[in-house]
Amino acid sequence: MGLLNCLTMKIPQKLRISLSEWGLLIIWMLVIFFMSTDSFSFVRTSKYIVPVLHAILPFLSLKTIHLIHILLRKLGHFTEYAVLAWLWFRTLQAGDQNWSTRSALIAFFLSFLYAATDEYHQSFVPSRGPSVIDVGIDSAGAAFSIFCLRIFKS
Repeated sequence: MGLLNCLTMKIPQKLRISLSEWGLLIIWMLVIFFMSTDSFSFVRTSKYIVPVLHAILPFLSLKTIHLIHILLRKLGHFTEYAVLAWLWFRTLQAGDQNWSTRSALIAFFLSFLYAATDEYHQSFVPSRGPSVIDVGIDSAGAAFSIFCLRIFKS
């Protein structure tokens, strides 16, 4: 029997599920944190996204392409926090397949809190800045995720 099997045999099943879910959650939070750095600032992403959009949609004006770039970035906010709320919910449920309003509310609140602290973090990044609007978009993504979970877990 391998060392990993020997070690995991002594950990109860529910705790093993919880540990793997915590790991995914922490990794995703680190991804969000990294995306809040200068590497993913508007100026940096426009160097890649704008030329691609222009190649795909050459008939659009540069102003329209920049608007699409902004919308894609906001969709990114929405999506990354939808995933975060889903991961929080999974982690709080720790393998339980039933709907929990308590877990849903906590998952939403923790996602909102992370969005607010993430925007605060961006206030220290010279090429970024904090935005209450982004916190709203992030929270909308989290709420959407919880709403979808509620529908599918009914």
